[in-house]
Amino acid sequence: MTKRKNNKSNAKEEQNGDSKSRTCKKSKMASSSLTSEHESLQCVQCEFTADERNQLRIHCLENHAQSFMFGETIVERVDGLFRCELCNKTYGKMPAMRYHLNVCQKPKSKETEPVDRLVIVIPKDDPVPMPSFATSQPVLSTSEQVVLMACQRPHASNEKKQKTLSRVRDLKVFPYWTEDEQGEKRCSLAGLDVNMSTLTRLEDLSAEKPVGSGEPALESMLALSPLSKVLRRREYVALTRDYCDFLNEDWQLHPNYRYACARMLAGCLILNTRNGQALLVNTIEVYGRGRWTDIHRESAKNGTVETSSPDPTKSYYDRVLPVTMCNGAGFEKPRLVIGTDMFDGLVTCSSRVDIGFQGDEGRHSVGPSNNKFVLRTEEDCRATRIFLNKDCVTDAFRIANDPKAYRAIVGSSLHQLRQLRTAFHDPSTYYMCRAWGPLTSANVCHPFSIFTLSQNDSTQRGNGFEVGKLVDLIATQVLEKGKDAVLLREGVEVCFKGCKPSGKVHNTESSTEVIILGNTSLNEPLEALVQLMSTYVSTANETVYHFLRAHLKEN
Repeated sequence: MTKRKNNKSNAKEEQNGDSKSRTCKKSKMASSSLTSEHESLQCVQCEFTADERNQLRIHCLENHAQSFMFGETIVERVDGLFRCELCNKTYGKMPAMRYHLNVCQKPKSKETEPVDRLVIVIPKDDPVPMPSFATSQPVLSTSEQVVLMACQRPHASNEKKQKTLSRVRDLKVFPYWTEDEQGEKRCSLAGLDVNMSTLTRLEDLSAEKPVGSGEPALESMLALSPLSKVLRRREYVALTRDYCDFLNEDWQLHPNYRYACARMLAGCLILNTRNGQALLVNTIEVYGRGRWTDIHRESAKNGTVETSSPDPTKSYYDRVLPVTMCNGAGFEKPRLVIGTDMFDGLVTCSSRVDIGFQGDEGRHSVGPSNNKFVLRTEEDCRATRIFLNKDCVTDAFRIANDPKAYRAIVGSSLHQLRQLRTAFHDPSTYYMCRAWGPLTSANVCHPFSIFTLSQNDSTQRGNGFEVGKLVDLIATQVLEKGKDAVLLREGVEVCFKGCKPSGKVHNTESSTEVIILGNTSLNEPLEALVQLMSTYVSTANETVYHFLRAHLKEN
């Protein structure tokens, strides 16, 4: 028993010896700093005094160790400091150096990159994907649409439509128009043995181009429209959520969108599904809502309540609202506007195209007032649908992908200026964001403005005509030279040779030229002068009616 105890005691001593040797190895370079058990617990390399021996040992390791292991590398103190080989930073204490090495030598990835180094860049130049114009329903020919109208199945499901068309083919009947004494047209079906002299058969419509929208409301309207042959020269697509987002793009970040939006809405069809009234938008001009994007924005001062800003309770679309505005004048001079969060589009030329409007007389509206198509109630606004001209949509996306775009259409620059009479000193007055549809692309079909009045052959000479020449000259200078545009005295003198004294303008300048943009002193007399042009512009617009009748003939 004694021998076994001795063996255990010897083994225990050997273990203690091994433990002590390992501790000595671990603190090899710091052991010289430690005092004996019977000495004061004070560091021999500094003035630190510890309460316990273990506290003194930790102090010596952290502050006076000459080296330590980091992974498989020995980090040594040089000139009293630890130095990082990657970034050359130095530290006096071992824990600080170890922490730095963990951060500095750790592999970095995009996920671990500090948030404050990340920069968010707005992709101004990213291309806008072109629309695919995919339709969710099979497109029917015009004759098939009329058959469905006669059978009272224009809004049925696709399955019921196909069954109806199949039965009509089996019966060997065809669609035709009848017209009563009041001139109202009705669609019916007749067999082949009917006296054809009393009917208007629709044989020519079977070869017409498809509508391209798959929308029953539009198909029905086009099938019955007196202008169906003209309208079917183009294809139309319904206003979707993607197009609504396009029309609400920020103009401050993307200035070219003011031209793209004008182009997208030009030539569109607006249909009130409550009463069947439909309007072709021949010309539209857009006005920005931001204070710094357009000085001619829709005013919100003095407690103005009427606005074209989209209201979710009024509009069928997301942030797009077709609405009639009256400016407190009742419905005597209503203005048709398509409003979004970014702009309001004023329809300045349009034509009624539904079957409820017969004859060319009074079909067309020229100018800002439009009493041919009035959305009188919120129900009318919610029931209104917009169908975009497919060619105009393609052009709009092309403009949106060109950050340097400065106009809505390639053509006459003066015709693309809006109908304005104020703020001739502001650059936004000369934005070319007025656009027209493909069916009325000729200049003779565009409403006249103060900028184009002098180009009208029927305008009589007089004060208004001469002021028109002056405004034409000013606009041309700004469009050509921008901020460097100047008005020469000799140009003004030529324009005013045919004027009668009116007391509106006085000769107060002795210089030979004046700057245009930013010159409020020049703007004030110009605003007074253009008031003389109101009657001239109205008279000139009467000639536009005749050309619209010639371009948009009934079937």
